[in-house]
Amino acid sequence: MYILNVGYSHKGTNARLYSLLTLGLRQHGIKSDVYTYFDNNVKGDFIYSEKGISSRKKLILKYPKMLIDLYRINANIYHIHEPLLLPIGIILRILGKKIVYDVHEEYAKYKYKNNITLSYSYRVLEFIFSRFSNLTTIVIEKFSKRYIGKPLVIHNYVLPQHITKKNEIKEVKRDEKLKCIYHGSLSINRGILSIIEASSKCKYPVEITIVGKWNKNIEELCKNIEGWENIIKVEYMDHQDILKFIPNFDLGLQLVHNQPYLQGSHPMKVIEFMASGVPTLVSNHSSKMRTFENASEYVNAESIDDIAKKIDFLHLNLTRRIEMHKLGLILYEEKFNSSIELKSLIKRYQSI
Repeated sequence: MYILNVGYSHKGTNARLYSLLTLGLRQHGIKSDVYTYFDNNVKGDFIYSEKGISSRKKLILKYPKMLIDLYRINANIYHIHEPLLLPIGIILRILGKKIVYDVHEEYAKYKYKNNITLSYSYRVLEFIFSRFSNLTTIVIEKFSKRYIGKPLVIHNYVLPQHITKKNEIKEVKRDEKLKCIYHGSLSINRGILSIIEASSKCKYPVEITIVGKWNKNIEELCKNIEGWENIIKVEYMDHQDILKFIPNFDLGLQLVHNQPYLQGSHPMKVIEFMASGVPTLVSNHSSKMRTFENASEYVNAESIDDIAKKIDFLHLNLTRRIEMHKLGLILYEEKFNSSIELKSLIKRYQSI
């Protein structure tokens, strides 16, 4: 069986396309590769086109070449990861190829909610393709209502061999800096400004490393927030690199604001912290609290004072950080195990 993961805006080392659905499947004896237009660097593990695509219009112009490329590769199953590639998927299906559509996010409802034309187009494309595809896979359960049959939930759980575990939780004295880390999208709704300002309210020294794709606008905005002197700015890191970096810290931060599309998202960054043995401070959304129970501490992510108080509490409370370390590792092994879901996916692949 040969699986080809097909995308255009995803980097070749993307956590889902490559780490999970390429490397993960290979470890289970399944041949799997990635075809993407995002990366220009050709590596033996990937099948790349000749150059990247910067817009939807340019992508559409590449449809004929992509279709020829994909047909010639002759995979057993084409696992498509982009709504804009659904027309190609439909043609491949008509030509007798087996197609899986992977729903990463609710494009129509949230990403393009202010563009009625795009939002409607995505809904129509997904509606049509869910009837053409052999299988639909989704990142989180709430997407399932829109699709015929029984979509398969495949979370982006990190593979065990990519994890570097923090083996010991050390005491941090009152006059020492508690080293915290945030990594991910840099936006107000992701709590970046709240994290920075909260650092200025902490009673005890704190150093917060923020890893992401920094642009001039977000950096200027952050620099004007009280507490910037406590921040270490780090540019975006590949998924496997960030997993090696995480264990250097005392506390992971994932403090998203009260937005519907963020509340319902699956908190993969938190799972990565727990898998690495790093205690985590998380937004007090009910879904997060049900998911992680006592393995994390929770806070109102839109309250600067609450964030500062909770960081101070964890600074001094070694016992609680040790408890979170142990519970997080157990939770990852028992509940967030990628191997279980990959075996389910392979069975569905084999049945189509």
